[in-house]
This record gives sequence, C-alpha cells and structure tokens, in this order.
Amino acid sequence: MSERASTRLSDREEQILALVARLRFLTAAQLADFLFGGSTMTARSRTVLTQRALAALKRAGLIASQPRIVGGPEFGEGRPT
Repeated sequence: MSERASTRLSDREEQILALVARLRFLTAAQLADFLFGGSTMTARSRTVLTQRALAALKRAGLIASQPRIVGGPEFGEGRPT
C-alpha cells in the first residue's frame, strides 16, 4: 500500500488541501493566516504548525513546493553592481 493511501490526513491538512484546490497557489504565510487568523497563538507557533502540515502533505505526495525566485538573473538580488 502506498504512503498516500495509508496516511490519514489531519483536519488541518484537509483544510490546506481545500484552500490549495480553491486558490491554486498560496505562500506558507498566507496559509498560516487562513488557518490561524484571529488565534491567540504566537507567530512562531503558527509558522511551525503550518510548516509541519505542509511537510506532511509533501511527504505524502499531495502537494509540491515552488522555489522562490527573486527578480531573475537580470533584476534579482544577486546581480552584479
């Protein structure tokens, strides 16, 4: 049996999949806001819980991450001055 078929998703992971299905692309910070907006939880706790849920979904093959690209070769932070 594959890992995907044998893994039970948490309520939070199901929420993330529903958001991604509806909105297609979100940053981890946007997901944290959707999941924990209005919570008394610290910002660090929100980040950790969001990252854990995303990691579990990636391991299960249900989502993929997009590398962060800042400006590209002509306009990015690494361009020669």
